[in-house]
Amino acid sequence: MNRERFTRIAIFFQAGAALMGGCAGTGQRMEYGTSEAQTTVSQTEQTDAILASETYETAKNSAGGVTCDIEKLAASVVRLEVYEDDGDRLGTGSGFAVGDPAVLVTAEHVIVNMDYMIAWRDDGTSFRVDQVINVNDDADVAICLLPEDAALTALTVAASSPCRGDDCLVIASQFGLTNLVTTGNVCGWWNTSKADWLLFSAPVSGGSSGGPLFNEAGEVIGMVTGTYEKAQNLNLAAPIETIKELY
Repeated sequence: MNRERFTRIAIFFQAGAALMGGCAGTGQRMEYGTSEAQTTVSQTEQTDAILASETYETAKNSAGGVTCDIEKLAASVVRLEVYEDDGDRLGTGSGFAVGDPAVLVTAEHVIVNMDYMIAWRDDGTSFRVDQVINVNDDADVAICLLPEDAALTALTVAASSPCRGDDCLVIASQFGLTNLVTTGNVCGWWNTSKADWLLFSAPVSGGSSGGPLFNEAGEVIGMVTGTYEKAQNLNLAAPIETIKELY
């Protein structure tokens, strides 16, 4: 798979700057910027952002044709902070609960070199994640064990693949801000010898990796993995069919 064509979008912290994950096989990292908006966000700022977002995340949201219950969906999505044993933070990403029993899904590149993660719920509470139970490197998908105190309800997964032009919705923690909502359309598919990718236009940024991609009914159709660097808002997700094979 030619991963030089897109960039994975977890946030990696190094020397105080936010860096995007480099293309696999190149040994390079691409600098994403050093502005205050792209570095570590204080807990106060995160709380303010959550409260502000609640104004828009009403019981029903009809923006862009999406009519699902945003609040209910967000309760099953978490912001992930990835740590080494010594407490150094490696980066942030997103994740969500699916399955019976429920497991935590995120992007494989989010958990690279992870010793543990802190998962922040939509209500501002958190729990610790220690165990990865399955990984598909080619599809960039990781499945983690949810602890008993996680208290996340599994999201509903779509029974069929979306069509081009369908409305879609992403809930993910861009720049470390918990569970921001963006909308767009399903653009198409990119099929390779190692993995298939769902292409969509809902905006994503650093920290979105691992977030769920929903159809207009609020069913999971994929997981955010990356974005085309030179395209106009063309992003990639691992299809839910690929994810379901791992749990």
